[in-house]
Amino acid sequence: MKISKSFEQGIYVLLMLGLQKDNQSVKSNVMSKILKVSDSYLKKILRKLVLADLVISSASKDGGFQLKKSLNQITLYDVYKAIETEGIKYEISDLAEHIFNDDEHTKQSKKKVMDTIDLGVNAFNSELSSVYLSELLMEEENRCIKIDWNEKV
Repeated sequence: MKISKSFEQGIYVLLMLGLQKDNQSVKSNVMSKILKVSDSYLKKILRKLVLADLVISSASKDGGFQLKKSLNQITLYDVYKAIETEGIKYEISDLAEHIFNDDEHTKQSKKKVMDTIDLGVNAFNSELSSVYLSELLMEEENRCIKIDWNEKV
C-alpha cells in the first residue's frame, strides 16, 4: 500500500482554507506558491476535494476555493477518500494451488489472508476517521488566528 503525496497536499490545502481570513476565496496559484508545488497538480487535487464536497470552487475574477465544511467536520478519512480514489485493492491468485495439494486447506488459508487484509483496511479507515483536521492545528490557530493567504504572495 502506498499513499500518494496528494493526500498530504490535500490536508494542507484544507488547513489553509480553514485558516483563511473571513472564509475568503483563495486561488490555486496562491496556494501552490505557498506550498511550493505545481499549480496544475494542485488543481487536480482541488478538483477531487470539490467532487468530495469538501471545497467550493468559484470561477470569477475574485473567485478561487473555499471550505464547504469546517475543519472540525472533516476527518483524515474524508481527505483520503477524496484523494486516494483507487483505495486498497488486493486479489489472491491461484499460486497456492500450484504448490499445495489440500484444496480445502488452501481455500481456508486464502480466506484467512483476505479476512486479515479486510480487518487491516477497516482498522486503517477507522483510525483515519478518528482524527479531525482541526486537531492538526495549534489551539490558537483553530480559534483566533486567521491568515489572508492572498496577501502572503
